[in-house]
Amino acid sequence: MQAAREDDRSSTPKYVYMHVPNVSAADNAARLARLQELLAEALTTAKAVVPTHHRHATIRKVHQTIGSLLAVLPEDRNSNARSEYNAHKRALNKSMDALRSSCEIEGLEALDKQGLLIGDIVDELSEWIPNIWYNIADTNAEEADEDLAQDSLRSCSIATSAMQDCPEAAGFYNYTGRLTILDPDDEDDDNIIYDDYDACMTQNLAWMWRELLVFMASRNRSTDCILEDIRVKGFTNEVFGFIRQPGEETNADGYQFWDAHWTDSMKKAAAVLCSKRRSQMAR
Repeated sequence: MQAAREDDRSSTPKYVYMHVPNVSAADNAARLARLQELLAEALTTAKAVVPTHHRHATIRKVHQTIGSLLAVLPEDRNSNARSEYNAHKRALNKSMDALRSSCEIEGLEALDKQGLLIGDIVDELSEWIPNIWYNIADTNAEEADEDLAQDSLRSCSIATSAMQDCPEAAGFYNYTGRLTILDPDDEDDDNIIYDDYDACMTQNLAWMWRELLVFMASRNRSTDCILEDIRVKGFTNEVFGFIRQPGEETNADGYQFWDAHWTDSMKKAAAVLCSKRRSQMAR
């Protein structure tokens, strides 16, 4: 019987006898935290892919997967938006520093480099702005981080100023990459939030500041700080020019309003904002 038992033991897979070290609760917590960190990084990268008409179905599936993952992660979803903010800001700062340096050099070679750097900045903005919109337009108003959105638009505005402040590159700053924002819940691609390939980046940003302003006003949030930022950045006329008045098909600069997604509360909030501005201007 002893021999039989030994034979049985020898035929047992070796891993049955492997020693499994004890893992402390602290180690488990650290590993879980690292897993969450890696997942958040992967999600941020995936969210940076902007939907376009020819690949919207695939991107929609990616965004749906992101939503499912975010729902089970214990971290606040806004921490992922903050990670995205940091990544875009670093990229913009790097391009802006290189642009400022190149603007101190004269010659055609420097001019060509400036054009490429401005193209990089515009591409970065075209990638970031849609995700800023998705974050503030979240139907769960409590999840929308307006402070982060405002910080993001400040960084975007600084980038456009850097393009304009480079004398040699003055002719390039209106360079436009097509900025497209599609409704992620629309499976037929019929609901286009914004899709303007003629607008310069300053106009794109003015539209985005309008969106932040109206979204927050419609949620009864204070807009004083937003309005002050808009004033300081020199966007006041452009932002209010993107609020449709009765009978208007385009604004004074010939751009579309892109406001078909507005709810009744947003329309009412926009009307109140315009009324307050008219009262202030009449003083």
